[in-house]
Amino acid sequence: SSLRTIYIPRLTQIGNNDLGELSQCYEIVVDRDNRYYTVVQGALYDYNVTTLLRVPCGLKGEIVVPKGTTRVSNYACYKCDGITSVYLPNSVNYIGSYAFSYCRNLNAVDMPENCNEMGRGVFKASGITRLDLPDGIPAIAEEMLFASLYDGFSMNFIIGYL
Repeated sequence: SSLRTIYIPRLTQIGNNDLGELSQCYEIVVDRDNRYYTVVQGALYDYNVTTLLRVPCGLKGEIVVPKGTTRVSNYACYKCDGITSVYLPNSVNYIGSYAFSYCRNLNAVDMPENCNEMGRGVFKASGITRLDLPDGIPAIAEEMLFASLYDGFSMNFIIGYL
């Protein structure tokens, strides 16, 4: 689609997957009186900035998630080819399924040491070539890392805990 800007009105609350792919979206605007959501550096968060919900695919460069954010939602950066790096604070303890999948130019993710849960296909078909996982991840979800191998990507991992 050619939707360039999404405007979320004052009294609107949306479901996690209601925004779709956002493949042509460059901007998310939230009404200043909306008490459910806010935008930080172009990305959509819940009002208290504890959950990164969505990044419009038109954003380019690095994403710096604010301190205090604890969750990255499923599909948060799905198909965001303009993103080259993501910096996650140590407060992040959960990264949802397919959060960074199909981000083909993503080459660096600063993984938080407190992350103890990751969903399926988090980095599927992304540009990641090296990933240092914290020791605290108790289990690696199905497709979390190695699905990218099937999509023609070469990946090297340093995994501290399996």
